[in-house]
Amino acid sequence: MTTEARITYSQDWPAYNRAQCEERRRVELLLRGLCDGIEQPPHPGRGRKPALFADVVYAAAMKVYGTMSGRRSTGDVQACAERGLVNKAPAYNTLFKYAERAELAPLLKALVYESAAPLRAVETTFATDSTGFATSTQTFTWTVTDVNRAPVLAALADQTSVESATVALPWGRVRPRRYVSPDRSSTPGSARSSRKSSSAGMCKGDR
Repeated sequence: MTTEARITYSQDWPAYNRAQCEERRRVELLLRGLCDGIEQPPHPGRGRKPALFADVVYAAAMKVYGTMSGRRSTGDVQACAERGLVNKAPAYNTLFKYAERAELAPLLKALVYESAAPLRAVETTFATDSTGFATSTQTFTWTVTDVNRAPVLAALADQTSVESATVALPWGRVRPRRYVSPDRSSTPGSARSSRKSSSAGMCKGDR
């Protein structure tokens, strides 16, 4: 007889509730600290100065965090500017234009690394969706054999050169021997023919 049992986990509800209530305020402050390290590119010429990179990144990150469109996020970005978290609230179309700039992608990647650095000492298990639920751990042993082998030199013919001349010797690496299945011929031509016919049959069947 098989019965299904539902697995439940204990929850510190006061701590959970407090974290949920304070999440947005903490995100705004932590994001401001990350953006403080962004350097503004130099502006050549006398034209209108561009928006600060730090303000654009901050506003773009808050737009994504709020899961709203650029236009609907305008009020949130302006509220952050009123609290001094950005110098000037960039317009939503400014965010769209900066998102197409090539230098923005490596900058965002660097901020992700920097924001994750404090957790390096405490986090050891990760998941692609950042929840930890889709995580699987397995221990195995990987043994590397035939290490520190001496190089094998091919036979070289006698050489003759004049004094102070540059000498060039050809060199290369030895590739490992190909494994051949017992039910196939050991000749390279037979192996290629077998693979080619098998691949052709698969393509014909897919049609």
